[in-house]
Amino acid sequence: MDALPDFLKPQNLRDCHGLRPEEDGYDDTSLYIPDHRWKEFTATMTQYWKIKQYNLEKIIFFKLGKFYEIFYHDAIICQKLLDLNWMGGAKKLHVGFPEKVLDKYLAMLVNNGFKVAVIEQTETPRQLEERNVERRK
Repeated sequence: MDALPDFLKPQNLRDCHGLRPEEDGYDDTSLYIPDHRWKEFTATMTQYWKIKQYNLEKIIFFKLGKFYEIFYHDAIICQKLLDLNWMGGAKKLHVGFPEKVLDKYLAMLVNNGFKVAVIEQTETPRQLEERNVERRK
């Protein structure tokens, strides 16, 4: 589990309100991501984490080009259940599949009790970064 970001490791896990899983009121659908971590993400991973931080209980299929990418805990589940190959080795916790098999994999996960969110990019990472640069001016 060394490939997990520090904020996803069990000892650091908090919801968007800063509560730990053992605390009353903990929201298991959200995730706290420390401010300093946002600066380290690529444009694509910023898009991903903005969605995932409020949909922690869902497996995120994140479309990039003609493929759906799956990261971290979601990748562990999908690698086992869907028999997907690790992209870049198991140390990256990243799997994916071509868009043509979306319906098949979506049905398999839902039939096994998982919630899935399918994310279609409306901007490329480059467009997002250019927009962010313009906002900073």
